[in-house]
Amino acid sequence: MERLTARCKAEGYYEEALQFARQLALAEPLRESAHCEVMRLYRLLDRPQEALQQYETLKDILALELAISPSAAATAISQQVLRDNQRQRHRFTDRRIPPSPFLDSPFSIPLVGRGKEREQMIASIDSAIQRTGGFVLVGGEAGVGKSRLLQEIAQDAAWRGMQALWGWGEDRASVPSYNILSQALQAELTPLRAMQLRALVDDVWLSALANVLPNLTSLWPDLPPGIPLKPDQEQKRVHEAIARVVLALGEMTPHLLILEDVHWATETTMEALCYLAPRLSKSHILIVLSYRTGEAQARPEIWQLIQKLDELGNHRRFQLARLTDEETLELVRLGLGLRRSAPRFTARVQRETGGNPLFVLETLRVLHDEGILRRDASGAWNTPWDATTVDYAELPVPPGIREVIARRLRRLGREERSALHAAAILGDRFEFGLISGLAAMDRKMCMQAIHALISRRFLEEEPNTYRFSHNLVRQVALMEMDEAEKRRLHGAAFDLIEARHPEQVETLAYHATAGERWQQAFITNRQAGDRAGAAYAGDRAIAFYSLAMKAWTHLEAPSPQHDFLAVLHSRGEVFQETGRFQQAERDFREVIRRAEKTGDWDAQALANNNLSYLQFQRGDYDLALTLSIRAYDQARRAGSEALMARALLNSANALRNLGRSDDAIDYYRRAAAALEALQDDTRLADCLNRMGYAHFFLGQMAEAEAVMLRGLAIRRRWDDKVGLAYSLSNLSGLYAFKGDFARALEAAV
Repeated sequence: MERLTARCKAEGYYEEALQFARQLALAEPLRESAHCEVMRLYRLLDRPQEALQQYETLKDILALELAISPSAAATAISQQVLRDNQRQRHRFTDRRIPPSPFLDSPFSIPLVGRGKEREQMIASIDSAIQRTGGFVLVGGEAGVGKSRLLQEIAQDAAWRGMQALWGWGEDRASVPSYNILSQALQAELTPLRAMQLRALVDDVWLSALANVLPNLTSLWPDLPPGIPLKPDQEQKRVHEAIARVVLALGEMTPHLLILEDVHWATETTMEALCYLAPRLSKSHILIVLSYRTGEAQARPEIWQLIQKLDELGNHRRFQLARLTDEETLELVRLGLGLRRSAPRFTARVQRETGGNPLFVLETLRVLHDEGILRRDASGAWNTPWDATTVDYAELPVPPGIREVIARRLRRLGREERSALHAAAILGDRFEFGLISGLAAMDRKMCMQAIHALISRRFLEEEPNTYRFSHNLVRQVALMEMDEAEKRRLHGAAFDLIEARHPEQVETLAYHATAGERWQQAFITNRQAGDRAGAAYAGDRAIAFYSLAMKAWTHLEAPSPQHDFLAVLHSRGEVFQETGRFQQAERDFREVIRRAEKTGDWDAQALANNNLSYLQFQRGDYDLALTLSIRAYDQARRAGSEALMARALLNSANALRNLGRSDDAIDYYRRAAAALEALQDDTRLADCLNRMGYAHFFLGQMAEAEAVMLRGLAIRRRWDDKVGLAYSLSNLSGLYAFKGDFARALEAAV
């Protein structure tokens, strides 16, 4: 009963706590501590007469049963109640007490307990300015002060003339593939920077970033399209392009890239950073990554990449610990604006919070909000127990940071709560226009509600958006909402964002899925998968395609089967491109099974073509040939020249590797004619190069050289650097075999 009382009291449920405390006092009338707790709770509930009556009851019981008087502690509580009642100092039922001016912004409080980390990070900034860049890893639990430290470091960098760029991880599944990097880099693409960037980076690399930095095409509509490459090569090209752009920014002026919450980053983002990291040592770039250690470790693929960064060298790594007793004492003193520290009060706060800075500050705020921690006319802070307490055990401090935040949220008015719920649905950052529309209130009222939330330190204002003061506030706000309300708001958010920002397909996919708008969820997740695939972010593409297929199963009137098969096939292709052959084969065979039932020859031909190439990759050339012949027949029935050409090329490749080079050459010629008619230059160049190999195996050197040179010319016309490397390598081997070493060397270099 005592534990139940303490738990309810800690969470702010004073009425429930009172019921348990009264039951305990009735069950054990000689337990003075139970009576004292009843008195304290009556006092918190602003029921002084009942508190005094409880004291008289205790006094009578002790006199009758034990012939003693109440203890000094019990008497002190009753005397405090009398003083409160006479002065009417505390009104605990007022749930709209204004916030403390000393607690309304963490950045008004000097940084506490991070002097060593800050000193070393400033040294890294100075090194980057001197062209010895690198990166810094900052880990720690939620609320330990990572963001506060990075805010200070950004100011240190700015004071030294270094440009700071920010990117943030988002606490949701549906985000663009390179979201954190995209946020940071797009913010820097001013007209001046864009002009400088194009002077320093070749167009071929800028073109590769069209799906990573969407505003590039609006800045430079004349950028030439990139040459399609194999997926693994294309991803390397994107990573190289990111590296060149970041390093070029450093050539313009030293840059600090702060990427927060990378425990929510995509794998593609972290892989790009691992690719970039070794080249920072001779640059004017310093990259700082922050993450919650536990949440990063819970995602093995992300944790492995963080460890890989750690192993690369040329970096600093910090694991922020909680504050010591002395540091918490200083934080409380500065937070309350005290001239002298309050050791007994702070010791109680430290015991409950463990020195987590956010927990400490939120505890001060909840005690202030509830009128327990008050500032009098003279400017002195006090609590009801200052004159009687030994260790402030009476303070009703919740047992965890989420409970503290939840208790503060319960004190919000209806408008503030509506605005906060709308904000929580929109994400960690959001626009004013979206929140006013989603909260269904007029703009003036919404502005007032947002300002109230800012003053209470739930939200913060940025130049273009609002954001939550900490992600934990958003998490708790979402936990406080029922599922039906969340679905309704996600659906409304989809409508608002679709009208304002239809290009944000990943965000639309998130809200459509969470709002169970299944038709929109199918469409937008498919679009998001296509976009991730175009950025060669395989895992993201697979995740989006899987969500699209899940949405399709929920449709009351499903869209045509062909749409579902297209998504299933797209997922299979990504599995194949990323080397997951078993999953790819499963998806392709499922496409064939479903397509056979509906007589969809086009879908069957496409899937069998991919299966043929998959078996070729595995080395099963007989099966690859069987599947390609089947795909050709199905493509012919579907009337698809493109799929027929692919089937011919697959057959030619299988025949060549089976040692049937004469037959292979015949198929290559037919495939080349079809591809030329289709103007598919990428596949045509590949076909010619492979045909040259077949001629080479038969000793037909002149024919081999002719078709290889024809393929080389196509690749030169398109400036296909990777394809050129393949063509020149093959030609070099051909010339060396012929004994023409001069031309072999010329082709090789």
